[in-house]
Amino acid sequence: MLLVSCTTTNLASEKQETQTKSESSLPTGYTLDAIKAALQTYINDQLWYNSGLNLENSGQNITAFEKNIGQNIQLEVRNYNGKIYAINPKENNDEEWLAYFNLKNGIVYCDSLLFPKDSAWPQEKYEVVDYTQMDIQEPHQPNYGDSPYKDKMVTGAINYLEKFLIDMKSGEQAKDWDHVQGYLVNFHEYDETANAWFIKSNGEAVYVPFLFIENNGTINVDGITGYSVKKMMDKAPDDPDRVMFERQIHDAIKTKANLSNKWETPPS
Repeated sequence: MLLVSCTTTNLASEKQETQTKSESSLPTGYTLDAIKAALQTYINDQLWYNSGLNLENSGQNITAFEKNIGQNIQLEVRNYNGKIYAINPKENNDEEWLAYFNLKNGIVYCDSLLFPKDSAWPQEKYEVVDYTQMDIQEPHQPNYGDSPYKDKMVTGAINYLEKFLIDMKSGEQAKDWDHVQGYLVNFHEYDETANAWFIKSNGEAVYVPFLFIENNGTINVDGITGYSVKKMMDKAPDDPDRVMFERQIHDAIKTKANLSNKWETPPS
């Protein structure tokens, strides 16, 4: 599962007055503080969901972060022709990573993590914006934030999940979908994808991912191929599928109880 991270940037003149000389080489909307906060959020999201699961594919490799928990790391912020990255210059060559940042709705967020073997690793020349540092904290429950825009995303997701349930209840396994529990997993408002879990009456856990598509202010939701896990809660407590499942339903923004017709906000 790809996960991304952010912080909100301030567009007021106050930000311009505190901007350093080096930050003047950043695109509009970016600051060093915003970049650091975005990377901290990204790292925490990765550790919160993936720590101990040995995920080594690019974008989810967290070993570079796990070994530095509780420590301060150095960052070199780079500008590749208007695209902003950060790298830990003290990493060994075989452990180098580049964090790529993006901007959406005034929010700076870490879009992805790249490694030298990745084809997306930039090859062009870059400008060093500045050097800074940040702490790698112990993983904690993410702060996903809220906004009117995110409310629209939640509404779109719920509408899609209700249609999904109608389809399932009219299919070959309709009986197993008569009584289900649903969990819409929380997400950031800049996320392009999100997911839900359904627990069927036979104990099977169904992972339902989907894609957000914005068109002239309207948010549409399209499905992505998911999967199911039989007898999820019979798995060992440290099983990767169960660990991911439990962490995600713990972070649900909306839940649907067995026999309920409504998606409710779980108690905080």
